[in-house]
Amino acid sequence: MSAIPVESLLTLPTELLYLILDQLDTNDILFSFRNVCTQFRAITDSYNRYKINLNDAVPKTIIRRIRRSIRLENIASLNFSSSHSMSNKIKLFFSRVGTDQLLCLRSLKVCGLIERDLNVIMHHITTISTLASLSLAENYRKPMSADTIAALSSVIALQGLHNLVLHVDISTMNAIVWPDQCTIRQLIMRVCNHNQLHRILRHSPNLQTIVLNNCNMTEISEVAFSNPYIELNSLTLDSNGMSIDQIESLLSLLPSLLYLKLTSYNVSVNYLRRFSQWEQFIRHKLPLLKEFKFYIHNDKCCHNIIENIESFIDAFRTPFWLENKRWFVTLRCIYDGLRSNIILYSSQDSCTNLSDHSCLNTISYVISTTIDHNAAQTNTLWSARLNLTKMMNAVPFNEAKRLIYHNLYKITQLVLDITDKWPLGSLELLLTLINLSQLTEIHLFISETHVLWTKPIHMLLEQAFNVHTFGISYADDLTPSIMDISSMVSRRVDHLIVQTKNIDCISAVLDCFDHLSSVTFVNLQNYPRTWAKIIEQVNKQGNKYSLIHDDKFLQVLFDKDLSELSKIEQSHKRIKSSHYQQNP
Repeated sequence: MSAIPVESLLTLPTELLYLILDQLDTNDILFSFRNVCTQFRAITDSYNRYKINLNDAVPKTIIRRIRRSIRLENIASLNFSSSHSMSNKIKLFFSRVGTDQLLCLRSLKVCGLIERDLNVIMHHITTISTLASLSLAENYRKPMSADTIAALSSVIALQGLHNLVLHVDISTMNAIVWPDQCTIRQLIMRVCNHNQLHRILRHSPNLQTIVLNNCNMTEISEVAFSNPYIELNSLTLDSNGMSIDQIESLLSLLPSLLYLKLTSYNVSVNYLRRFSQWEQFIRHKLPLLKEFKFYIHNDKCCHNIIENIESFIDAFRTPFWLENKRWFVTLRCIYDGLRSNIILYSSQDSCTNLSDHSCLNTISYVISTTIDHNAAQTNTLWSARLNLTKMMNAVPFNEAKRLIYHNLYKITQLVLDITDKWPLGSLELLLTLINLSQLTEIHLFISETHVLWTKPIHMLLEQAFNVHTFGISYADDLTPSIMDISSMVSRRVDHLIVQTKNIDCISAVLDCFDHLSSVTFVNLQNYPRTWAKIIEQVNKQGNKYSLIHDDKFLQVLFDKDLSELSKIEQSHKRIKSSHYQQNP
């Protein structure tokens, strides 16, 4: 009988061992893997994808060992980061180094180095033809010298450089000499003005992607941007201070965009109105656009806008947005007791998310465009999140506050933050503001660790008799109250959501609520082990079930087989679980 061959790392092809080394830290390779045997030592000698990270924490002894153990032509990536002087370490690393020895260097990242150290590094790489990626974050305490900028300009002119990240100030950007035929394909900049952008686009025929983190185009020149740039297909624009006219002027010259991400803060109401009419602008100026993400914030919302807030989202309910492009839009109105903010942003899908620390506010609305897959029409979902204590403190309502609460009668999803004992008279006030009979979802976030007040919850659910989804998050352990909650949840409720980390609570819920269509557990602790216990619990009960989960939640679907899972709307699941993601 022939012996069964024993598999080991020693039998693997060198190419596979290289892939393993790609996942290891350089210190692990040099000081552990390399010392196992002579074969591994030979492999580390020929391995040419080393990633070297040098910072304040790396002692000179380690740098000396790296220099002794690694041939410079085997280094693929260098990363220098420090806010203090690294002159001695840099001098030690580059001692007796000729640029012709860094034959495989493809990536260089320099972050926060003082000007003197940056100058040394720039001059060492000005002729390295293999360099494909450069990331530079300037130390802003001292301006970059003319000599360093000249060296940086030489690096940018390297024919093999494809990816460039420049986190430098505006004066440095102005001083950089951009080469005539730049090979950059992807460019990320911290600051940029219209003259610099024009110069870059004019000299970069291969440029496909630009990320502008702080774009100042307030003096955009129509003459400078007279010709379209058809090569660029991806733009991320933080349009700080730009008007909607300036943004449209810039985008009109980029007709080949496939991807656009736009961020604008403190915009005017006119900006919002113009933006809501962008269907025609995109059709004519950006006909190839496939993916569009945006986040637009207005912090000076007047009362008449609040009263007619839905008009802002009407323009996004057309077939162009929902069917042709499948770009969903969410509008959030937040009132913090002093002023109102409107945030208009793109949604990945037809989901509503109320979780962004809304409990700090008196009230927030969320309106999202969706598609009703059961009918040839579009819907608007109205959700609201209320802090009961702050709402009671706002009584009596003046005209401004009346307008803030005006839209509550439209909502179908209600989230209540209870940060103190259930306020007396709050249920009666809710009945005057909200048509509870049209609610389909109620979620409660109870933050104080006092005795759970079941009576007002029971009265609320009695009035909201069409609720089919009920969720609860309680700062204390819910386990002793599960029977009370079970008695409150009517047979009309199909879906229960519980935020808990307690396995005993999970077991109690599964015992009491197996008649529901689904139970969702959010914010699970040590979730793989918790999943196993949940599965064991359900198996004991003998129920037919299936599971949907990720690392944030687990949903148990009772009495459903796998063939039926496709009928369950994923967006509905996300609507419910998203409330809890920012609530520990």
